Amino acid sequence: MGVDYHVAVHASDWPTPAAINRCLGELHYPIVIAVVPGAMDKPLTEAPGVGGFVVTFEGKPVELEVSVTRLGPDSPYAFTINPELLKQQETHPDGTGHFIARPTGMQDFVPRNLNADLSELGVSTPDYGDGDYVINLTFRSDVLPWRAGWFLMAGMIKCANGLGFEFGDGFHGRAKYADWLAKKAADPDYWK
Repeated sequence: MGVDYHVAVHASDWPTPAAINRCLGELHYPIVIAVVPGAMDKPLTEAPGVGGFVVTFEGKPVELEVSVTRLGPDSPYAFTINPELLKQQETHPDGTGHFIARPTGMQDFVPRNLNADLSELGVSTPDYGDGDYVINLTFRSDVLPWRAGWFLMAGMIKCANGLGFEFGDGFHGRAKYADWLAKKAADPDYWK
């Protein structure tokens, strides 16, 4: 099981690996996206090897669990269980009942609406649409990917005018959130 963090970026601000690496350097973040040199000036999602990012963090290669979605009619940023499944009640032999969802395939899931989800988090007037991007980073128990990933998120927020968010604690934001992520990522004691 993992914890997901996201950054939404408008298509007009979507960077190339070269641009994001240049900006990460200007911010003095100890991370570089490792991409095939011939792909450095292509959009991030077209760069070979970007599907799980390999970054260099504090001089060490770190593989991040990353996915990038370009929003469109057939590509929402996420899916959720169809609410109709949650209306199915099961009754136990003792007469008590509960609701349970047992999805059996993609037909049991519905697309999530990014702007509606961001509004629920408290983001005022989110305006993401077809063609915009959402980068998703999934973190597990290893601390090094968390630290590298938070620097990458902070860079995507600051360098690509992104909006960072996560649903577990409801954190979201732009520059101040990016500064918080970078500060925590830089502090090894925070992770003990």
